[in-house]
Amino acid sequence: MEKITAITAEQEAKIPEYIEKWTQLASSPLNFDKAGKLITEIYKESGEEKPLIFYCKNLKELSYFICGLTKEKEIKYDNRFNDHLYTRLYDRLYTRLDTHLETHLRNRLYDHLHTLLKEKEIIWSEYISYYLYDWAGFYDYAQYIGVDFDKKEFKEFTDILLNLPITVFLGDTFIFILEKPKVNFENEKLHSEIEPAITWSDGNGFYFLNDIYMEKKMFNNIINKKLTAQEALTLKNIDYRSLALKYLGWDKVIKELDAKKISQDEYGELYEIDLKDDRFPAKFFKAIDPSTGDPIFERVRPECTTPKESQMLHYRLDIIQADYSDYERT
Repeated sequence: MEKITAITAEQEAKIPEYIEKWTQLASSPLNFDKAGKLITEIYKESGEEKPLIFYCKNLKELSYFICGLTKEKEIKYDNRFNDHLYTRLYDRLYTRLDTHLETHLRNRLYDHLHTLLKEKEIIWSEYISYYLYDWAGFYDYAQYIGVDFDKKEFKEFTDILLNLPITVFLGDTFIFILEKPKVNFENEKLHSEIEPAITWSDGNGFYFLNDIYMEKKMFNNIINKKLTAQEALTLKNIDYRSLALKYLGWDKVIKELDAKKISQDEYGELYEIDLKDDRFPAKFFKAIDPSTGDPIFERVRPECTTPKESQMLHYRLDIIQADYSDYERT
């Protein structure tokens, strides 16, 4: 077969379609019958007895089943039970690929289950396959442009990805297959101002703004502008603080806190605000980030006298004797 050394303009134009296709497949319903058959095949190959399989439509059902089956029993985390699936997938591609969705979803699911099971000692584990969706999309596209590889193994690979996306193992006895959540992306980041960015059929899930995870209370406080400017400026979490200020808006912060503009230059404005948490008023730099177009309202060092100086000190450009410009920020 002739070696492919380049792609045509028409083929290149198709790339966004494949990215969108696999992004959408992350939210498409799984086939439970197929999922059960895949698990049966995997355990048959391993020579181990197949556990009892439960299908859960959402996190609430998953929690209900686990709590019912583990009442007054002790549970521990042990990742050896996901080796069957991992080996099956890894052997197909010889690589690992991480994504925002995989990392965030794994962390949130682990936190959820760990909280649920932390006082118990039954061995449990989870396997999430979203980190391979990127790679599946790559192979799917390669298939479109005529790359020759084993199509049967690729189908088996994608069947596992699409129908066993989130699997929880409970001891040697039970397997829970969790339905895929609806996933909301905006500018390639997990984001939704209406519902959890990762949400199941019952409306429950995990809240994200601009790829930043937060509990529902903080999400509502920020989206609905329930925080005062003082509360927003004093949030300990820098990401929450930045988002809260963005949603409140500069005008409200400046007006509510009686901020005084003490300097302005081509890079932005410098304000002084009495937060009543120190002997001296705090200073804040206000501008538009040229790399993202997002507003900036950040606290700077008290010795700053101009916006340019505040950014020189913020980026420690004084150490290398470099002059500040918007290029340094980007």
